[in-house]
Amino acid sequence: MVQREWLPAQRQSRVYVKMSKLVINTAQSLYKPIEIKIDGKTYTVKAKFSRKFLNKLGEYDKKITAGDTDAPFERLEKLIGKQAVIDKLDLREVNEITEHIIEKIKNPEKDLPEIEKNVTGPGDKK
Repeated sequence: MVQREWLPAQRQSRVYVKMSKLVINTAQSLYKPIEIKIDGKTYTVKAKFSRKFLNKLGEYDKKITAGDTDAPFERLEKLIGKQAVIDKLDLREVNEITEHIIEKIKNPEKDLPEIEKNVTGPGDKK
């Protein structure tokens, strides 16, 4: 039996591609912190958005729907911590801040390092 030599096109089709992996390290966040600036001071959202935490936020939403006027302020305290400035805010400002935070939770900005682009082409020498 005669062995055939692989043609270049056939060699290329035998290249195996490794599957990429998503690696998440819970000790270090992949996402940029959510920051809120109120009266010139920056507050960082310290909450970790786990299932338990989001369920707690859902409980605040139920209280708000039922007419509890303290619940929006308590929900914001849950997000950025107990801050004296929260008591100075108008309810509409509290809602606007909370909506901003929730939007950033849904569409986070990742804090990944920039990948260096190779500016040289094939065959170029440095």
